[in-house]
Amino acid sequence: VLAVNIVNVKGKIRHMGRVSGKTSGFKKAIVTLKAGDKIEGATETI
Repeated sequence: VLAVNIVNVKGKIRHMGRVSGKTSGFKKAIVTLKAGDKIEGATETI
């Protein structure tokens, strides 16, 4: 692992007819790997 960057994604306002709500925000991690490195379990299909 060369670097790990964290991004805070803000929640958005969604409208369903007259009712409006807000989706939750979340954190996203961006991981930079060396050439040839792999993250175990990241390539599995669900």
